[in-house]
Amino acid sequence: MKSIVLFSKCRLVPGGLFLVLVLAAAAQGQNPGFTEVEALQEEARTQRADLLSPGHFEEGTHALEKARAVKGERAARHLETARQSLRRAVETADLVQFTFPDLVKAWDDARQQQASDLAPREFAAARKEFQSTMARMERGDLAGARKSAVQAESLLREAEVTGIGNDLLGQARKLLAEAREAGSPSVASVTYQAAVEALQRAEDFVREQRYEKEAARELAQQAAYQARHAIYLADWIKSLRKDGANWEKLIRQWEQYTGDISGLLDLAAEFDQGLEPPNIEILMALRSVQEDRRHLQEELAERDRRLGELEAEVRKLKTETGKYLAELGAQRQESERQRRFGEKINRIRNLFQPSEGEVLHSGDQVTLRLTGLRFASGAWELKAGNFDLLTRVQQALREFPDRKIEIQGHTDSQGEAKANLELSQKRAEAIRRYLLKNLNLPEASVVAAGKGESQPLTSNDTAAGRAQNRRIEIVLSP
Repeated sequence: MKSIVLFSKCRLVPGGLFLVLVLAAAAQGQNPGFTEVEALQEEARTQRADLLSPGHFEEGTHALEKARAVKGERAARHLETARQSLRRAVETADLVQFTFPDLVKAWDDARQQQASDLAPREFAAARKEFQSTMARMERGDLAGARKSAVQAESLLREAEVTGIGNDLLGQARKLLAEAREAGSPSVASVTYQAAVEALQRAEDFVREQRYEKEAARELAQQAAYQARHAIYLADWIKSLRKDGANWEKLIRQWEQYTGDISGLLDLAAEFDQGLEPPNIEILMALRSVQEDRRHLQEELAERDRRLGELEAEVRKLKTETGKYLAELGAQRQESERQRRFGEKINRIRNLFQPSEGEVLHSGDQVTLRLTGLRFASGAWELKAGNFDLLTRVQQALREFPDRKIEIQGHTDSQGEAKANLELSQKRAEAIRRYLLKNLNLPEASVVAAGKGESQPLTSNDTAAGRAQNRRIEIVLSP
């Protein structure tokens, strides 16, 4: 049984799963036709066809269930119906995801934020329009689907934001409603208005930055506090209006609080002249405490300054000692680096015969001069005979894994200079492609440069000289 491969307008859906299941079914004595369609059904679920092409998916699933209930030709007919419907479901789902990725994401975001539970009315309207879009896609009405998708996406985003708002701001909204019922707008209008404005700031924030939930929650808590404050004030003010004796209770309560604070500051509060005198005494005492605190902070700062000077002296001595030790350590490190560098140079020199190339270095720059690479006259394709040498070149490059690599192509002076320049560039690029593929290097770290006949090593008057000038040089720079 051959595998089934699905083609859609957008991309190729692999059918290897079908072949695996068919072979497994045959080995177990099952009907492979059912296995193919079941695999296609699973592929449709993977492509989310139950959401993005529900009509075709349901039709195919229903036909598959019918096929299981009968045998023979009737089963075969139902299986064929299921196969065709599920194929259309996969293709439609694929097209929806390609054409309306923002709509699909809006659906996923709304579901993730539990909009169906937190904003059921808004989500129901959005789901209805979303399903209308999918139905139009199944009918092939792409133009109508585009119009519907715009509306569906807008409704889904609105449901998502409403759900988040209901989740984060529900308590604050409830308290504000209680404040209205308590009469706060008339008897505690300033505090009530502060609660209204705080809630509006939270609403605006959720709409503009719906995923910044911690910040939105903090704004909601501020609004809830203002609403509770408005309720508290409304209850107090109404109780004062109801019974004049409550005024005395309120004033005595304030006096009690003021007296408690005065006691903590070792003051004796007297209220025969009202609340102002004891409050002034409290403020003066607090200023005195603040002044004492400031003096203590200044003393601590001076102590810290003196301590800092002593620590600076200690650091200076340590720095001088450390500088000497660092210089000594740096010299040792440089000596060790030079030793390791020399070992690497010796190792890669041993990789090449004199007829194949040589290894040069100037400072930290290393050059592999390869005269043993052979190209056909006027050609740049790599020959099989070059691969052994190139394998050793790879070994050499691995000794310097973090270097920038420039591959230079050079020719002799035979022929036109322009043609030689182009040929040297193509040969350098051929080596570059080979190394990128085999060493898995970042493309930006390897460049190719054709030098043509401009940098000969020796005279081009002899065949031996020309052979030496025809070369590839690989320059490794830090």
